[in-house]
Amino acid sequence: ELCGLRLRLMLGDALGSESLDASTLLPVSKLPWELSIDRERGRRLAKSRYTSIVRTIGTSDPPRSTSVRIDGQLRVLVVDSQPEGAAPLNWPAEKARIKGALKKWKYAHLEFLDYASFEDTCRRLEGGSFSVIHFIGHGGVNENGNGYILFEKDRKRDPVYAADIADRFGDIKS
Repeated sequence: ELCGLRLRLMLGDALGSESLDASTLLPVSKLPWELSIDRERGRRLAKSRYTSIVRTIGTSDPPRSTSVRIDGQLRVLVVDSQPEGAAPLNWPAEKARIKGALKKWKYAHLEFLDYASFEDTCRRLEGGSFSVIHFIGHGGVNENGNGYILFEKDRKRDPVYAADIADRFGDIKS
């Protein structure tokens, strides 16, 4: 049976290599992402019954192990985006961590989408049945309180807002 999409929003440094600045993270962490609404369009990010949102704070401590039952293959789409002018990210290290974590599991299949545009990401999601999408990149909140993820378009910054993500990801079955 096909299931929906679970979005995991990690606030701060995913590797835990930098100290977390509470004055930066606290205002963002208080936002109810699971109920977030694009005020201009009146749409929710998690408006589909197939979408759930989980958020966490980046830490050097690995998460506790949890058991998840997956029938068949675990398909992971790793999307990375670093447009010109964005703070540098260590893609190779993050990809190596993901590969290392899944190398012992013979039913895991990884696909990588480098320098990802939003359109390329949507096409890839629609064309494959993925269990997980892992985004390596940046995001933020604009002056109106609307959250976005920073994709690329011709290597330039392309902020994609929650409502647009909900529209495209919302009913993709995976």
